[in-house]
This record gives sequence, structure tokens and C-alpha cells, in this order.
Amino acid sequence: MNANVNYCGIVLLLRQLVAAGCCTKKEAARIADRIAKKTGADIIFSL
Repeated sequence: MNANVNYCGIVLLLRQLVAAGCCTKKEAARIADRIAKKTGADIIFSL
């Protein structure tokens, strides 16, 4: 459960970074995928 909660927070942060123009949506999606695999998160969010 903790991995999913942490992943949710990371996705929210990535969305804000994309909105601020700090990274592209494609980069954020790659980051989210990598973090999900490393942490074992099993929920899916779209950016």
C-alpha cells in the first residue's frame, strides 16, 4: 500500500513539473514508469 501512496504523490509532482514547463510529458511518463517498477507500485495513473 505504501508504494502506491508514494507513487500517487510522485505522479502529482510530475504533473506539476509538466505544467510548469520543467519537463515534457514524455519525460514525466518515463520517470513515472521507472519509479513504478522500482517501488513495486501496481496502480496506474496517466499524466
